[in-house]
Amino acid sequence: GSTTGFKYFLEQNGKSVSIVVPNRYPQFLGYLDINEEIVAYKGNEDEVLKIIGASDLIICMDFNALKRIEELGGIVGKSGAKKVLIDHHLQPEECFDIIFSDPQASSTCEVAYYLIRDMVETDSSIKPVDLKSGLSFYTGLMTDTNNFANSVRPQTFKMACELLELGIDKEDVQFKV
Repeated sequence: GSTTGFKYFLEQNGKSVSIVVPNRYPQFLGYLDINEEIVAYKGNEDEVLKIIGASDLIICMDFNALKRIEELGGIVGKSGAKKVLIDHHLQPEECFDIIFSDPQASSTCEVAYYLIRDMVETDSSIKPVDLKSGLSFYTGLMTDTNNFANSVRPQTFKMACELLELGIDKEDVQFKV
């Protein structure tokens, strides 16, 4: 959820984004990859090497150490691109150029969402989260909190409220997940 939500936000703001993951995501989350653009490293090694080789910025989301993304971690680590980490796990590795980490947050979706809100408040030319990216963020928020049963704080519910106000159908998300 955090990865596709951030991708759609960046694209909405004129950026070109590719998503690379170590292996295929669970099929039930396929509705978040609208155009089936996420590239799994396993089975697409050459394509992933080209994507990473052409990147000037790599945003790593929802893991705190490169080893957590398996073989892909070594490739990302060797890349000359700037590396940004957006995460909520404890003790992030110091191999990133910029780290946005909040271990108190319910999810990486929450960290990314509030990072975006801060950017929008600072620069009025940046478009805020829309329904497309909001759907991904809501899905990640819902799944990481076990349907809001754990790891929640007031900001978590505020985020959920703001996302629902975009028009997200929470029952539909629960059904799909």
